[in-house]
Amino acid sequence: MSDDYETPSPDGTQFPDGLRVLAVDDNIVCLKILVTLLEQCRYKVTATTKACEALEMLRENRENFDIVITDVKMPDMDGFTLLKIIGLEMDIPVIMTSVNDDRSTVLKGIRHGARDYLLKPVRVLEIKNIWQHVVRKNLFDSGKPGVKEEKAMEMEKSKEKGGGEEEEEEEDHPKEHSFEDGSVRKKQRLNWTSELHIKFLNAIHQLETADSRCLI
Repeated sequence: MSDDYETPSPDGTQFPDGLRVLAVDDNIVCLKILVTLLEQCRYKVTATTKACEALEMLRENRENFDIVITDVKMPDMDGFTLLKIIGLEMDIPVIMTSVNDDRSTVLKGIRHGARDYLLKPVRVLEIKNIWQHVVRKNLFDSGKPGVKEEKAMEMEKSKEKGGGEEEEEEEDHPKEHSFEDGSVRKKQRLNWTSELHIKFLNAIHQLETADSRCLI
């Protein structure tokens, strides 16, 4: 991890303590629960029940927020619209929350640039790890050596796998693949961890960002 995240901030806290979160949910009960969880993790929270108000705060003081957590369905502006505007104007990491676990809805959030999609009720363990999205974005934006290359390799590996599930292999006899040059490479078993899930979401986000830039 970069030294920038290991040193105390001006107010004496140490990252990720003091992570500045903007929480948005039109349901006041859900919003209070979310704020409580965020504060338990020692994050600095600004909360609002209106998406339009959240957007106004971001436009006026975008440097005061590190990450946004927003509900999907809200009366004044849906979460997907808010997500797209933030992505185009501010490039601040956005996490979406919803009671809807429909696959198409989750994929829609990811395609629009969401860093994660959390199902309600949100768990404190999920909230505790949201700082990772901020660190990854900052490292990628700063061009830290090896970061962009690592992400490119991850996306390339994802293409090679073709999206299919890995077949179960014998522990002591992994399957081998032969290539035209006569070399042999052992097939590695994929263990889908939370770390890989985050990298997967980041890779999709980068691909979507690249596509949107090409269209501009």
